[in-house]
Amino acid sequence: MTDDVDFDAQLASLRETFRARLPEYHAGLVKARSEFLTSGEEGLRQIRRLAHTLAGAAGTFGVEVHRVRRAWPGSPGRRSRRRCGS
Repeated sequence: MTDDVDFDAQLASLRETFRARLPEYHAGLVKARSEFLTSGEEGLRQIRRLAHTLAGAAGTFGVEVHRVRRAWPGSPGRRSRRRCGS
């Protein structure tokens, strides 16, 4: 039982650390977007890397990524999804 409590406490602490770092992730994505708009390819690589890191970490800490994606203006989750031939 103590091991479960310790694990839960450690996970809660990591979750809070992740949430506290969200502004850093956001700032990195905003910077990468600016670089993408001015220089193209390198900015796009940074966006992909940061988004992948953020999505992986979010899942680990119980954050539902699809909710974040839908809330972000202009994100793929906000576009209509058309199938080929529709």
